[in-house]
Formats: sequence, C-alpha cells, structure tokens
Amino acid sequence: MRVLAVDIGGSKIDILYHDGFKTLFKRFSWGLKHRDLSKSVFNNRFNKLMKHILAEYAFDQVVFSVAGLDSHEDWIFWRGKLDQHIKDRYILVHDVKAALYTATLGLDGIVVIIGTGCNVYGEYGDRAYYSGDWGWRYGDDFSGYRASRDFINIILRMYDGRRRKLKLYDTFLEYIGIEEGELIPYLYSLSVEDIAGLTGFMCRYYSSRIIKSIFNKLLEEAYNAILAVVRRIGSNLSVNYTGGLFRCAQFRQDFVNYLCNRGLEVGEYVKYPIVGGLLIPYIEAGYTREYLVSLKEDLISYIESMGEYI
Repeated sequence: MRVLAVDIGGSKIDILYHDGFKTLFKRFSWGLKHRDLSKSVFNNRFNKLMKHILAEYAFDQVVFSVAGLDSHEDWIFWRGKLDQHIKDRYILVHDVKAALYTATLGLDGIVVIIGTGCNVYGEYGDRAYYSGDWGWRYGDDFSGYRASRDFINIILRMYDGRRRKLKLYDTFLEYIGIEEGELIPYLYSLSVEDIAGLTGFMCRYYSSRIIKSIFNKLLEEAYNAILAVVRRIGSNLSVNYTGGLFRCAQFRQDFVNYLCNRGLEVGEYVKYPIVGGLLIPYIEAGYTREYLVSLKEDLISYIESMGEYI
C-alpha cells in the first residue's frame, strides 16, 4: 500500500510517504490554517502544496491531518478544497486523531496537545470528545501562546511601572536583542506563532518564580481539560501527550508528575504525530498490531535520521 500523510498546522506542514519499500519525509516551514490567513494567501499556499503532492508522490491514499477542524463548516471547507484535486483518494482527520493513533495504534486513549495552540482529545469505542481548543482569540488556555502572552503581560507591567523591574526583565531584552525603547514596537510586530515561540526563553529560565507560576497555571488548565474529556467519555484512559512545549524537558517532567500525582495514567510522549496519520489506512485495513508496531518504529527511525525534529 502506498500511503502519504500530510500534517497541516498553523506554522508548518509535514509530509510523510511510505510504499512498503521506501520512506520519504519533507517539511514546509509555513502553515495552512484557513481561518488565520487571507483567501489569497491560503489559496496560493494550498495550490503550492497540492502541486508538490501530485508531482512528487505516487500514492493509493493520502491522509490529511488538519489543525482547526473545529466546526461543521471547517470540514465542508477542507473537503471542498481536496475534492477538486484528489477526490476518493483521501482521508481527512483532525490532527489530534493522528497524534492519538501514533500512541495507541487505533485503540482507545486520550492525547493532550500543547504547542502554539492546545487541545485534549479522547476516543473510547464510538465516543470521541475534545476540550480546551477554540483558538488563540477565545481559548488555548494551556497553550504555548497563552504562556508567552501571560509572560509578556508581566514584562509590560515592569515596563510601565505597575510592577518592579527584576533582572528577568533585562535578561529578556538581551535575549531578544533589543533596547528598552524598542520593546513596544517589537512586541506589536509579533504573530501568534512568534509569541508562542517565546516559550523558548521561558524554558531556558524555567526556574524563575514568575515563569514557573505561569507554567503551573498551564498545568492546572490542561488537567481540567483532561478531566472534562474523561467525564464525558466515562472512562479513565491512558493520557498521551504531544506538542512543541513538551520539548522543554522541565515542563514535560512537571506535566507527567502533575498527572501522576492526581491518579491519572500517563502514556506515550508523541514526538512525531504525523506517524499516526500514515498508519490510519493500515489500521482501517485491519493490519495486525505486530505489523503496526514494527512500521511505527521504522517510520520514527527514518524521521529521526532526517534530523528534522529537534
């Protein structure tokens, strides 16, 4: 079976191909969330992506795992776009489903996503629920964006005198490479993805009382979202986790400890959620679990050999 997986996020697109003999991986460093882009920008990027897919890969099925499939209209929009190019040869899923299947290989479970945005998704039999999404305007309460925004708010309070300036303030200015007088124009020039990226600074200075308190708030919000999914599913399942913020080792360990101390079973750290997308056709075709485990290991080894995920 020749399968192509395309993982579409707000800041990047990953492509993984496997035909039983060879595996290929490619990353585009731009995103494709239609609600965050103008119509012309989205169409240009979408057409570029489809041109690449159709020219470079011979596939029987392609799985699109897409961030932001939050409403019926979102699904209609994406199906309409994909039907124009590869009708009847694609599977469309929310990106959280691909992340979950990377860990569970199609079995019941829960996955927590904490990156630029955030989400909790769980499957149990024919029941599936989400919690904690809703995007950066109204939700993403335990996301990298929210953590960075809360930190920026503290920096601004130090800037305008509502809060005493600490050494952390000067350290932050040095980190981003600007003088104090440039701070406001710099902050207002940042995109949502740029703001979320400031968690790199926060991870470096994780031991700061201010930063630790922000991350503790994120852990509480994530836990509440997990409980919301557990209650609605009606079963306490293993909790897997994925997303850019978990690359921060201190936060990752605190997350695991937080859940374990509250009686939840912690599952797998999913570093490569695109793998689950590629496995979906094999799962639906009834391949054995032994085969799926072996293929998963081979795909992960290949991606790691590419050096794309750091």
